[in-house]
Amino acid sequence: FSYSYLLLASFFSCIYIFLSFLFLFIFFYLLFLFSFIFPCFFFLMIRRPPRSTLSSSSAASDVYKRQIPSLPLSAQDAAPLLEGLTGHFHPDWLHRSGPGPLEVELVVNNSQRVGEIWNVLGEIRGEIEPDRVVVVGNHRDAWVGGAVDPSSGSSVLLELARGLGSLMRSGWRPRRTILLASWDAEEYGLVGSTEFVEEHMMGLSARAVAYLNVDIAVGGVPAVFHPRAVPSLAPLLRAAAATVQDPADDSSSTLTAWAAALGQQPESVAVGALGSGSDYSGFLQHAGVSSVDLRFASHDVNHYAVYHSMYDSVKWMETYGDPDFKYHKALTQIWGWVALELADSVVLPFNHVEYADELARYASNIKNNTALNPHPSLTAVLDWTYFDGAIEQFRVAALNLSLIHISEPTRLLSISYAVFCLKKKKKKQYKETAPSIIATNEKENK
Repeated sequence: FSYSYLLLASFFSCIYIFLSFLFLFIFFYLLFLFSFIFPCFFFLMIRRPPRSTLSSSSAASDVYKRQIPSLPLSAQDAAPLLEGLTGHFHPDWLHRSGPGPLEVELVVNNSQRVGEIWNVLGEIRGEIEPDRVVVVGNHRDAWVGGAVDPSSGSSVLLELARGLGSLMRSGWRPRRTILLASWDAEEYGLVGSTEFVEEHMMGLSARAVAYLNVDIAVGGVPAVFHPRAVPSLAPLLRAAAATVQDPADDSSSTLTAWAAALGQQPESVAVGALGSGSDYSGFLQHAGVSSVDLRFASHDVNHYAVYHSMYDSVKWMETYGDPDFKYHKALTQIWGWVALELADSVVLPFNHVEYADELARYASNIKNNTALNPHPSLTAVLDWTYFDGAIEQFRVAALNLSLIHISEPTRLLSISYAVFCLKKKKKKQYKETAPSIIATNEKENK
């Protein structure tokens, strides 16, 4: 009996030892997989997705975001790359197109992380129409040093804020609210201002008076005033420039120098059209807010020699950009003048007749370009009757509005208030309060 028991005990002991070793082996094997093999495999899958994923457009876009680096090069660094191209050549080009035999080893050291951005806002509450807002903005993030882009504009914004603060200490309050904005992450794709517009889209579309943007205040001298705006605000910019001394000539106004540089008459000097590339984009093209972009620049080039480079420094600005900071001062005065006019005028200083005239010029350009460069697939004859009629109808309405503006500003105010009340479904409120508002505005207008 004892011998049989001993054999049975030995058998179970061997099984126990075997299972223990098997358990330890499985445990360490899994530990090895989860701590080393799986993370490496997961990392490789993220960094190098299989080529089959390129068949999906969304997957392809995701791959390109991670694997195609993009950065600016100086002409000196780019020269050997361009010289290695052996493809098609055109007399107007400075180099051939690709491909070529040149092989390039590219080392990429990018930091991929998610970070916070901050918009800094300051509000001066309006006293009579606090829900109507004039937004004044500049971005403060830069590629490198950024003394010109954007810090020349940021310094002007701070000086404008200081001036408005001085007015407030003297007892002044604007008729409408003024919102000062310092946007973040503009260079990453207009992120700060666009996020703000998207968050406040309905309010901005309904109640924002205008957005006044300065990105680069001045990028080198000599320079001339170089505004861009919606056409309805062009006369206001001319009036502002006429009140400010030309930084290069104490005996002349900024308007006179601006018109002379373009070879035009001061009363009708052209204001440039807004495109994109700065913080007015979200306000104008998404929320439909009338916008302005102001700067001093050379009249034949729109950018400066150290644009977005490490040489865009305070030293460059003090030596070459604007040594006396006269252009900074002039832009502060123009920017502040426009902001105060939009915030304090009893009737908003928009000129929609000029907008209609500009639309007519656009239409003429479209017709000429279509006639000179017809598209091969376009066989039908274009009928411009409705297009021209719509522009003319807008022009007549704008002219009628301007006549009311000049002769009966209080009537225009009552019409504006009536429209607002109807939008808010407050007809009763309009009937009760409109007479007193009209009377107040008549007194204020006198």
